[in-house]
Amino acid sequence: MDVVNSMHGMMPEDNSTMAASTMNHDAMNHDAMNHANHMNGMMMAHTMKMYFNFDLPVHVLFFEWLIVTQGQLAGSCVGVFVFSILYEGLKSLRKYLQTKAAPKRYYQRNEKGSEISFARNKGILSSMFNCWHLLQSLLQLVQTTAGLLLMLIFMTFNVWLAVSISLGSAVGYFLFSWCPSCQGDIGEHCN
Repeated sequence: MDVVNSMHGMMPEDNSTMAASTMNHDAMNHDAMNHANHMNGMMMAHTMKMYFNFDLPVHVLFFEWLIVTQGQLAGSCVGVFVFSILYEGLKSLRKYLQTKAAPKRYYQRNEKGSEISFARNKGILSSMFNCWHLLQSLLQLVQTTAGLLLMLIFMTFNVWLAVSISLGSAVGYFLFSWCPSCQGDIGEHCN
């Protein structure tokens, strides 16, 4: 009824364009109620559950990535599992590149005969704009984005997707972080 009353407020005062008696108030009220019910149903359908659940359908990251069937859920779990493995591989790759790009150490004997090591200092600009640092910066962008996407997928609170992320992370660590030079913190991002 509020929609009808607000429509009356928008009508001209002199009734020269439209007469109130010619309007079909029942149809307007019915259309407004249908629209309100439809919007309320849409709001209820798209509320996010803040607890772990097994419910379908579930939206993942994008409106178009809607998981409705068990087959779609299984496919999404496999994809998320592989994505988690690749994320762990990326972290190990960054650590490997970091050790590879470390400044070369030079050794020199002092007057007592013992070796001392030192690294040759480069200028700030040459350190910032070398190919290793630029590559690490690009990989940092990719790693941060991938970590945040995995976090958002986990935050759907779908149990199967969360388990897929956790298992993929464990398998990725097993595959890529077995060597001592690959271990270490290379900027964990949300998992």
